[in-house]
Amino acid sequence: MFLEKRHRFIRHYRFSFVPRRKSGPTLPLVDATGKPSILAALQQAVRRNKAIDVRPNSDVIEMMSIDVHAATGAIVALIHRASPKAADPMYRRKARAALHLRTVNKKPDEEQSVSAHLIILPKAVRNGVYDAILEEIPGLSMSLVQPIIGKVLRDYDYNYKDNRGDDQSTYTVFRPEGVKSESVTNALKTGNFGFITLSRPARAKFIDSEDFFKPVHEKMKIRVKGKVSPKDWAEKIGNLAKSARRAGWEDFQIDIELDDERSRRISIARGEEAKEVLFIRSAEVNTTVDLAVCTDKVVDDFISKAIRAI
Repeated sequence: MFLEKRHRFIRHYRFSFVPRRKSGPTLPLVDATGKPSILAALQQAVRRNKAIDVRPNSDVIEMMSIDVHAATGAIVALIHRASPKAADPMYRRKARAALHLRTVNKKPDEEQSVSAHLIILPKAVRNGVYDAILEEIPGLSMSLVQPIIGKVLRDYDYNYKDNRGDDQSTYTVFRPEGVKSESVTNALKTGNFGFITLSRPARAKFIDSEDFFKPVHEKMKIRVKGKVSPKDWAEKIGNLAKSARRAGWEDFQIDIELDDERSRRISIARGEEAKEVLFIRSAEVNTTVDLAVCTDKVVDDFISKAIRAI
């Protein structure tokens, strides 16, 4: 996947920061007096080069900076992914019958890298819960960012007095959750269903012993050939899901092809076949300045437009 210079997708999350001990106070996102806070914990880890995770393939995921964004008041971090084993990128020039290829050679101490903005909005949705935005960059998903923030906050103990006046200490548990903001009904106004995937525990009568071979899952794929209307999708898909479950298929998933040339896979839960389904959809951001594949500076135009997009 190639990144465009002035176009990105973002994903909306809710970040939950909960004290490990129920009696403990919730850390504020920011504290101007220098007391413990989420920002202070992450800034301390960045200064000490502790906001980092090395993957099994030697790729490095690292929070490079985090601070208050002056224009919006949001907390903005820059996350890098560096790959020391990545192949050198290639460029081509084609003129009529001639084709020229050029390799961009890296130096021995360089690593091919990408970066993403992580934004945490300052106003709490409720105690300890904040809206957040992650710039979608291939190879930098929330599943890679979560372990870094989670470990930093686990290692950041803070003291407090409990209801009896005794001294205690605790740390913060970090939980990110994608915000389901799009409905299937609305998505079908410009999109359509693609494939339906059914699965169930495999039954294999030809296997006479499970000591060596063990059946796991059986799958069926169904193509949706016609255009499904937003008005009657729940009835059509719901009836199919009910029939599939009567036939022994336990899991029912369907792909929605969206108008932004992307797709999302959603699950139809048992007992909810006729209900509306919400799913997480990425929002688009177009900037007036070029966005580098990897940067060490926050792009103000991107930050303000990403916040408006959610």
